[in-house]
Amino acid sequence: MLGAARGDVVLAQALGERWLTPRRLWGMARMTRAAAEGQLRAGVRIPAALALLYGPLYTPLLFGQPVSEPEALHDTLTLAITAVFLPDPKLSAEKPVQDPENG
Repeated sequence: MLGAARGDVVLAQALGERWLTPRRLWGMARMTRAAAEGQLRAGVRIPAALALLYGPLYTPLLFGQPVSEPEALHDTLTLAITAVFLPDPKLSAEKPVQDPENG
């Protein structure tokens, strides 16, 4: 549907109003709260962080392609999350993250 909206003004407007804008506003509000709570790395700009996090999901759809396979998507989003968010000390104290290749 996202790909089709590129050539259909009415569909694009409806998708923007009903799907994209509400999610963009929620993302901005949630990331603003995360920043206020000290959860973001220093210097992270929220619009750039949202583009980094949502890009792997929405970009393929815009070009009529499937979203990446789950493992590739996991790796991409893990990298994005690591770049945007500080580690949660509660989680890292309970269970250290292991390198899947080296155990």
